[in-house]
Amino acid sequence: MYMDFLSGYLLIHINEYAKTHEQLRNLLNNLEIEEEYLPILRNYSSDFRAIKKDSDEIYGILHDETETFLIYKTPLNFLKTINAFYSENVFFTDEDIYLDYDEDLQYEVARKYNPGIDFWMED
Repeated sequence: MYMDFLSGYLLIHINEYAKTHEQLRNLLNNLEIEEEYLPILRNYSSDFRAIKKDSDEIYGILHDETETFLIYKTPLNFLKTINAFYSENVFFTDEDIYLDYDEDLQYEVARKYNPGIDFWMED
C-alpha cells in the first residue's frame, strides 16, 4: 500500500526508482531542460520533487510546466520543513483517513524555514 509522504506526493519505492528516474529524464527531455535531477517524491500526475544533481537544491518539476522551480535550498531545509508541517498541524488526516493539508498554513510555515525562496512567497 502506498501512502503520501507529503500531501499528494509519495516516496518512491526502491523497486520503482529506476523506472521513475527514467520517467523524470523523459519529462525533462520533453521540456528541453538540460540539467539532471534525481527524483525524491512523485505524484500520480507525473510531477516530481527532485534534487538537482551536483547541488543540494530540491526542485519541483511539473509535467505541464516548462521550467523547474526551487522549493528547498538543502535537504536539511526540506526535512525541517516537513517536520514542521506535521508538528504544526499543516498536515492532518481527513475523514477518510487520507493525508490532507491546510494550504494557507503550509505557506506560512514553509516561509519560516525557507526564507527567500520564491515558491513560498505570497502572491
